[in-house]
Amino acid sequence: MNIKTTNLEMTPAIEQYLERRINMIERFIDSTDQSAIADVDIGKTTEHHHGGRIFRAEINLKLAGFFGRAEAVEYDLYDAINEAKKEIVRQIKNHYGNKKDSNVKKERSFKEILRNWRF
Repeated sequence: MNIKTTNLEMTPAIEQYLERRINMIERFIDSTDQSAIADVDIGKTTEHHHGGRIFRAEINLKLAGFFGRAEAVEYDLYDAINEAKKEIVRQIKNHYGNKKDSNVKKERSFKEILRNWRF
């Protein structure tokens, strides 16, 4: 995991929170994939504004055969991190779900061929 900050000082509390959230993503990744890399960019979108949606979190996740990117801009840094995590988890589930669906279709067609096979 690579962490980058923009217009923001990284505190131990933020770093610990971010690591917990990124580590939660690991349970959705195939355990045999050792090539997983997460690039995380957190920070403020502007220096002169003090209110509003100014906190940003971006997660770029590289896996074998998959690249996911999630970005969130919120009122609070922790909310932005949570929203980005939710989006990247949704993308991972969609990716692995599509692979599973294609395998199920192949298995069904093979089973259908075996049913119709006459000896």
